[in-house]
Amino acid sequence: MPAYSQAQEQTFSGIVQEAKEYQCPVSGTIGSHVSVKGGPEVIEVHLAPATFLRQYEMVLRPGDKVTITGMKFVFEGKPAMLARTVVDGQYTFTFRNRKGRPEW
Repeated sequence: MPAYSQAQEQTFSGIVQEAKEYQCPVSGTIGSHVSVKGGPEVIEVHLAPATFLRQYEMVLRPGDKVTITGMKFVFEGKPAMLARTVVDGQYTFTFRNRKGRPEW
């Protein structure tokens, strides 16, 4: 799993194309992910273990307009991002602290 770097943190906005849970090769757990399209780019965003989202009733759906702050990286030749925060309308979901440490 790539180490989170504050120096590489970026903000990305777009529309959720797909929300899914699967055995994540990055974190090694059943993770929650969203594919977000911003302009021509689609980024696979790694959020947190699925149990963490269910515990706090965090739900992201296709069509949601989101702004994600996190660290971009390339995984298996495709753009990806480790999310620190996701803003969905009036809600801000926090997955990592300011230093990038997971909140779960």
